[in-house]
Amino acid sequence: GHSGAGFLAAAGSGRVRSVFSPPGSTSLEGLIQPATYSFKPGTDDLTIVGQMVAAFDSEANAIGLAQQAARLKITPYQAVIVASIIEREAKIPVDEGRVAQVIYNRLAKGMPLQLDSTVVYALGGHVTTLNKPDFSIASPYNTYRVPGLPPTPIATPSEAALAAAMNPTPGTWLYFVVVSPDGSEAFSTTFAEQQANIALAHQRGLG
Repeated sequence: GHSGAGFLAAAGSGRVRSVFSPPGSTSLEGLIQPATYSFKPGTDDLTIVGQMVAAFDSEANAIGLAQQAARLKITPYQAVIVASIIEREAKIPVDEGRVAQVIYNRLAKGMPLQLDSTVVYALGGHVTTLNKPDFSIASPYNTYRVPGLPPTPIATPSEAALAAAMNPTPGTWLYFVVVSPDGSEAFSTTFAEQQANIALAHQRGLG
């Protein structure tokens, strides 16, 4: 049998790499294709991880990840990081491209991303509610404190999230907040608009 620990050790060993892995990185976060795999009994963990990464690389090549990232003037790995954030931040499909655009707009303006999902990841991924001290955590994943993208993906992005990262919905938005129980988000360009949307969310018992 295979243990989770053995799999994680293989995944973090640096012996399996994606063609999209940046130099020096041993993290495969976001680079393992979620799917159902069939392996012969006795297949070792490294082989299993290798096949999962190869499946991701194949999928990424099929959707033109490298070419689309170049068009956006980012690396393919950065596109995967953006897609992983979309995976965590967008609750309904129509918002995925808008979340992508907010990320790119904030990066272009040199604004910190200030995304809760990255703080949750920095805290180990098992928190449902963030408290004020959490936003001050010293971590390269804390996008409230550290400018730019986090160093690695924070989740495994779906094909839809990858597509959104490569094809952001055009817009000038810089902010968004969940304003509906179904998870739909309101997007805004000014901080005043964002404050009004946050007030609306609170009125509805959200956030």
